Amino acid sequence: MKILVAEDDVTSRQILTGLLSKWGYETTVVENGKDALDALNHPDAPQLAVLDWIMPEMDGIEVVKKIRAMGKKGLPYIIMLTSRDEKVKIAEALNAGSNDYICKPYDNEELRARINVGKRVVQLQSDLIKRLHELSEANATINRLAHTDDLTGLANRRAFNDRLEEEVYSSRRHGFPLSVIMADIDHFK
Repeated sequence: MKILVAEDDVTSRQILTGLLSKWGYETTVVENGKDALDALNHPDAPQLAVLDWIMPEMDGIEVVKKIRAMGKKGLPYIIMLTSRDEKVKIAEALNAGSNDYICKPYDNEELRARINVGKRVVQLQSDLIKRLHELSEANATINRLAHTDDLTGLANRRAFNDRLEEEVYSSRRHGFPLSVIMADIDHFK
């Protein structure tokens, strides 16, 4: 799994990326909020991000708000990392859209546990998106089968009735006349 690390302090950034690499994660590293936002907007964006709150160009809270406002599927799991440990600040970060919050200096095992939680959430979200796509395809197949004749592949009586209902409604709404012609073909096989 790829993790975005957005940290402006060189030492903190090196320690964090070293830990993540040791734990088997691939990292994308940026030094400011603008680059973090760009990385999270990339088509191949990391699904988990550890953002420092205080960064140049754009702080972590602004990054979170902008990412959440986009409403994309498969949003990243975001852990806010900062020295601000007041309850008000923790609430601010979570209300802005962060999924988790950890204070500096952090305990390595606590950080690892929180990243593992994020990894599980990302996997569940990914599985859910996949299943929703499969369900959508199954519903489209069911709809197609319900509205077509198996033998000819043409629209069936249900499709005719649905379409007629739409056309009657449209005719009434727009005040246009509607005509229907039915023909019966004897011995049609």
